[in-house]
Amino acid sequence: MAKTVIRLATILAAAVFAPAQVSAGEPQILGLIASLAPEPMVCDADHCAVEVSAFCLQRHAAVPERGTAYVLPADIAQRVTVTGQTSAGETVTLPSSLLRLVSARGNRAVQVSVDTDAVAELGLTAVALTIGDNVSAVPATLAARASDPATAQEIALATGSLRRLGGRLVDHGGVSVDAARLLGQLVNAIPDNRVGDVPDRQDLWAQVVDQGLSGPPVDIARSRYGGCATIAGRGFITFRECLASQHDMLINPLNRAYWEAVDTGS
Repeated sequence: MAKTVIRLATILAAAVFAPAQVSAGEPQILGLIASLAPEPMVCDADHCAVEVSAFCLQRHAAVPERGTAYVLPADIAQRVTVTGQTSAGETVTLPSSLLRLVSARGNRAVQVSVDTDAVAELGLTAVALTIGDNVSAVPATLAARASDPATAQEIALATGSLRRLGGRLVDHGGVSVDAARLLGQLVNAIPDNRVGDVPDRQDLWAQVVDQGLSGPPVDIARSRYGGCATIAGRGFITFRECLASQHDMLINPLNRAYWEAVDTGS
């Protein structure tokens, strides 16, 4: 059993720390996978944040490093909404200009955040993020050159027809993407990546996953969750990192299917 756990940990560590693809140049434009329901944002002294599932729209561009800044094109920004609740129960929608996007884990997750001070000024007690259909995030360095016709054309292609293709193949990728969404919720429930664990791993599933859900996506996510629960969590991979790697493994074949469809023009 110990050898099995060690082998699993080794595989997962490779998935977490090895980039999906090594390439030079501008970071990839990413697709942000549509959310099925508003995702609660976790607030600390500095910001309220949540990680959203992502995939690569440009196979041959560079995999973004952690912390790479991204922006939402003006014609896409309205498809990303952050809503908050006041103490009186009123719902408030925050301006998209308040959002900050950075790569959280290569091309598989983007952190979306808003300053805690802005949330407090609006009198909000809780905030949640919703990603709509066919949302793309563009590297800030690339967006800054959008006045160049060639750059503008590149952005328009990736965020337009190619993103719609990705919507069909990834966002609506069936049981795999639905299972990945569940694992993403579990990852977000462990916000402190410096510790990357929770006192009772079994309780986390019950607290995060809707107990009324059933079916293949739930079964897949539960199996991956159970495998991560066997990791000691005191070595080179944390419980959170294990869940994140399982999330990424479910997205990988969907992203490859998208790349193949782009290469073949289908």
